[in-house]
Amino acid sequence: MLPEPPDSLPPRYRLWPSPEESHLGAGGAASVWRVQDEALGLLVALKVLKKASNRMHARLEREAVLASRIVHPNVIALHDVGLTPDGRSYMAFPLASDGTMLEVAPRVPPWPELQALFIQLLQALAAMHARGILHLDVKLSNLLLHRTSTGMRQLWLADLGVARALTGEDDDDKSVVGTVSYMASERLTGQHHLWCPATDLFAVGAVIFRLLTGHLPFPAKDPAEGVQQRMSPPTSMSVRPWIAVPERLGEVVLPMLQFDPRSRYDLATDAIRALQSLGPPEGGGGTLPPSLTSLLPTPTLEV
Repeated sequence: MLPEPPDSLPPRYRLWPSPEESHLGAGGAASVWRVQDEALGLLVALKVLKKASNRMHARLEREAVLASRIVHPNVIALHDVGLTPDGRSYMAFPLASDGTMLEVAPRVPPWPELQALFIQLLQALAAMHARGILHLDVKLSNLLLHRTSTGMRQLWLADLGVARALTGEDDDDKSVVGTVSYMASERLTGQHHLWCPATDLFAVGAVIFRLLTGHLPFPAKDPAEGVQQRMSPPTSMSVRPWIAVPERLGEVVLPMLQFDPRSRYDLATDAIRALQSLGPPEGGGGTLPPSLTSLLPTPTLEV
């Protein structure tokens, strides 16, 4: 069941193409809508809190501040921020033409395009880390895909809702918020002093593993069970048979999934170099079985 459209929007925005067809996704605290920015003639994604709340307003305000610090082609840009007429906070972002990585997960693109998208994700994280910011919520639904004027897909890392500054300015916030299946062990245990770039790289490893194998390396949704699973990380990666990848890809991805952050790559640039060192894809590359094609789901964007 789709949520009700917002009762009131800032005057410059209009749900597009209609209230019934404008919903893009929802999370616990906010919903996302496709709107027309009538001042600029652009379609944008509008993230609106479901209800007015001082705590959530502060969180959205912090997200806007962190987003404004990062200017990078693979980090989604902040278009606008403010309050709706009924007092709910909102943020607006460019609208991604090709949806999210979650939507392409059932039929992943060929390895050359995948490799380029993974490198773009790591470049986005490298830029964030260089600015002293951890994303802390890297997952398929937060990886947006946009078709450029050249026809190439560009990745946008989105949703800084749980991002954290490494400078200590967020030390008063001891909450652990995010998606358990993509969280590093130090996130699940709340060991804030261990959070570092390798914490985000764990989630990158989980994203790549999920796309290529069809399942998560650590599927538990309960944090305590998740910690137990991470104590025995996978030692191999069985890629779906119709996907052709470099033979040594597992040697690059599996280190990201280690329990101890010191056993992962230190920096996103280290992981980029490892991905770039891989040879051409081998094997696989077959056609997705028709029986599976008919069963592909239509995921809903998580916020």
